[in-house]
Amino acid sequence: MRKTRPGNNRWKSAASVLLYLPILISCNPTPYLAEKSFPDNCWAIGDTVDFGWEYESTDTLMALSVEISFLQEFSYRNLYLRLVSEDQDGNTRAFMINDTLMDGEGNWLGDPGNWVFSQHFQVPVSGPGNYHFRLIQYMREENLCDIQSVRVYPAQHKLPSP
Repeated sequence: MRKTRPGNNRWKSAASVLLYLPILISCNPTPYLAEKSFPDNCWAIGDTVDFGWEYESTDTLMALSVEISFLQEFSYRNLYLRLVSEDQDGNTRAFMINDTLMDGEGNWLGDPGNWVFSQHFQVPVSGPGNYHFRLIQYMREENLCDIQSVRVYPAQHKLPSP
């Protein structure tokens, strides 16, 4: 019977995990084009969410979704965002994204207890290519507080034309 040193199997196990970790991570990539958390739960007006996307479709409408996680104390009825897109030729376009979050009495619209805002929208594009985006909080508050995070991802389904 061969003797092994104590702890030798531990090193082999750790080495195996480190060897296979990149493979495991690459099998489950994040669906987000951008994800930004705010440790102090405030989104500063100058703190943009920047991301790029190599758009491969020939569709001239790019379907995106934005998801914002709020604290229950968020005190605004509406939410205004500005999305600026830039194509590979340097052409820029700006879009307003706005939605009503609460009714006139201050009750959240949608699922009670789920403090997440999701908005699907379409961005006109000139076709396949590399695009750069900046998502800006457009509430005109220096610090828009009671926001935990912002995520942007490709919409799963093609949206109907407006």
